[in-house]
Amino acid sequence: MTTNPDPHNAPSPSPTGGTGSGNLSDSLPPELLEDGGDQPTQQSPAPAPGPAPSAPVEQQRNTQDIPATETKGGLSGGVWVSLILGAVITILLLVFIIQNNSTAQFQYFAWEFQLPLGVAMLLAAIAGVLVAGIIGSVRIFILSRRLKKVQRAIGG
Repeated sequence: MTTNPDPHNAPSPSPTGGTGSGNLSDSLPPELLEDGGDQPTQQSPAPAPGPAPSAPVEQQRNTQDIPATETKGGLSGGVWVSLILGAVITILLLVFIIQNNSTAQFQYFAWEFQLPLGVAMLLAAIAGVLVAGIIGSVRIFILSRRLKKVQRAIGG
């Protein structure tokens, strides 16, 4: 079995029926694939005569065969961080409501009611988040429709 350590010179079948790796570099002229043309290059010492050393197995592999691995934590780590952060925020909100329990008088159109101040502020914050979420959702919907129209126009 012969191995070719240089993947650019290794023939492989392409979707068009010829040989090539299917990369963009297959369609480039050979002079562009060399050392870069105008830039000066350092001359490497000539190899000693004799049989060429075989490349390690890791260097002979095509990079398309190697699965991508994430270097950061997985999904379960993110879920735990989110869960802990949510618990801390909930505790802080409960402390806020307990400390601001003085009753306040509220009027909204024809309604009059009394609520603890902390609860009223929490309800106002929740209403603000809902309004912002609705506005953001409408904006995302409009942008996704616009993106689909552009993709249809370019044939994608």
